Amino acid sequence: MPPSARASQTGVVQRIQHFTVRRVIDHQQNDLVAEVFQAPQSWTDRSDVRWNPQFASNPVNVVLAVENPANQEGLFVYPAADFIAIPGVSRQGQARTGQTWANPMPPAQALWAYVQQARGSLPQFRVVSSRDASDLPVLRQMDASQHPHGVAMRVAYELQGKPMEEDFYAAYHLANVCSNVPGSGRACETDWGLYAPHSFRAPAGTLDRSLAVFTAIQSSFRQNPAWAQRAGAVRAQLMAQVSRSIDARSNQLREAKARSAQILAHSNAS
Repeated sequence: MPPSARASQTGVVQRIQHFTVRRVIDHQQNDLVAEVFQAPQSWTDRSDVRWNPQFASNPVNVVLAVENPANQEGLFVYPAADFIAIPGVSRQGQARTGQTWANPMPPAQALWAYVQQARGSLPQFRVVSSRDASDLPVLRQMDASQHPHGVAMRVAYELQGKPMEEDFYAAYHLANVCSNVPGSGRACETDWGLYAPHSFRAPAGTLDRSLAVFTAIQSSFRQNPAWAQRAGAVRAQLMAQVSRSIDARSNQLREAKARSAQILAHSNAS
């Protein structure tokens, strides 16, 4: 659907259903408003701004659910999934930046793994379809060096005995990063994962008809510039700390090598 047609449809939906303004509050930042959006008046919403200063690469995530209590349809926003891999090196757990060590997967497989974790335990869970999603708004904000790729997947399952369908979307990214590490030579890593994972859910057979409402909610999101600036500053500070830690470790390695060379030279001289 062209952007102009989508905007027109969104306006019609908002006029038919009375939308009200909702706020996402960051309680860890003195109750600063992180985002605002609109949703049908009868729908409920809950949100959580999650900070983790140990995750320098992505220290904050907004988790959100906007639901229609009448039939359990809803829009959901999930935390990003960030991974890191080093060619030829096998590691497990989390890196010092907060990313998880894992070898890259193709976009559809990565989203499948994410959806499996989110909904795979529900009764009658199955994948209905999978496709590329080149029209995701977040793709326009991503750098070409990240090789952005939109991906979507529809799944079906039972929720409280009722058949449901849910469309999951995410922007896949993958970037190879190389740098010269003092005393160690050139080091490369692969950063990859899923940005902006979100989903739309509705009773089986009604999801396509509900997409106009979901699109209207999604297009109404506006981030508070003051909050975005603060989040960016925190991330920059954390990444600087990681960089200083890496530099300190490199200096320690150089000093250890120098001491070993001195000991060897002294031993040879004796």
